[in-house]
Amino acid sequence: MSLRSDDLDYDGVTERYAARSDDTFADLLHVELGDAVGDRHHELRAKRQARKVRSAARNNCSLNFAAQQDPRTHLPAGTNLLAHVFLHLHAPDPNVVKRYFTNILFKTPAKELLNETALKTINGAATPTKRRLEALRPPREDALRIFDAILALQPTQATFPDSDVMRRLVARQIGPVLANAIMPVLNPTDYTSERVEQLFRLIEAGLAPSVIRALPVLIRDSPDCEERVIRTIRRALVGRTRDEINGAVTAVDNWLSLPEDTNHPLPHRIVEQVVAAIANRREPNLGSLIWCARRLWSAGALPPEQRSSLIEALRDLFDETKYDRTKRTGQQAIALSMIRADCVRLAKHLASVGAIDSVIGDWIEVGRNDPLPEVRWALVDDDTTH
Repeated sequence: MSLRSDDLDYDGVTERYAARSDDTFADLLHVELGDAVGDRHHELRAKRQARKVRSAARNNCSLNFAAQQDPRTHLPAGTNLLAHVFLHLHAPDPNVVKRYFTNILFKTPAKELLNETALKTINGAATPTKRRLEALRPPREDALRIFDAILALQPTQATFPDSDVMRRLVARQIGPVLANAIMPVLNPTDYTSERVEQLFRLIEAGLAPSVIRALPVLIRDSPDCEERVIRTIRRALVGRTRDEINGAVTAVDNWLSLPEDTNHPLPHRIVEQVVAAIANRREPNLGSLIWCARRLWSAGALPPEQRSSLIEALRDLFDETKYDRTKRTGQQAIALSMIRADCVRLAKHLASVGAIDSVIGDWIEVGRNDPLPEVRWALVDDDTTH
């Protein structure tokens, strides 16, 4: 398996120090650090770093697009950028990058695409950005080939020290690819009972918990699965791993983003589970759950009783996340400031929509005076992503 970048890649910008296949320690360090502070916060930090790289990378590639091209892909060589980044850049032939995707990448044997770099590239092309509103997805025939290859994944025994790390990095890309690039181009008839079972197998066997985020897309085309989807998301919201919780939180976000004509509003049982998980201080990834509650509130999906429960949980967290009440070592200590930052963001949002409670002011005051900068930044951070 070839790895060209780690999860610090954001919008396709690959840092020079990204984990590579010949750097086992870097891969391991990335995964463990990502687990310790939560993938969402890890990506937010990378996003800020990537902004500094993006402009220089864009200018460099614009000037050298015609020079040192890869003879097979006709894309600039030696840039350390994933291919979908070039969709943003000026090229002498405006269709050269699209041809790379449609004629080369999407036609590659599906099994050869089951690596972190290829999956990130496919997902990046299918994800619109401020600079590129069009999603570039594989044709249905190619999407089905990739879909079936993913569904056929089986657990394998680790044969060398970093193989488990590599599998986890790949597994985290499968859900985004399915949700953004593959399933949106499939027809309802493509979801045979066998394929649906294989999709849930990836989740239930723990092979790719990130697939949970794609389940709202499944409901749109296969509504008979709705009850099973609801159970899966609710169970993952109180899951034992960060990957499960991240998948469930993103599934909630994706469900809220479904077109209104799908006639499948977000079930109240899922909303209640999000608030209950926060109230019970469910670890790991409490910060992602708090973000999810903010997303639900802003979407008008929280009924009055759940709003009251959320504010009460925010009150409890105000006392329980004080620095003098937490051990100075371990993952809880590492994640503490990020949880406090998410509480500040939630309080800031509640104040902006007119919610009234003393704990809202308490958390905003924390954002003004906290000794750690990430908590103070939360008051001015317009973060709407997770």
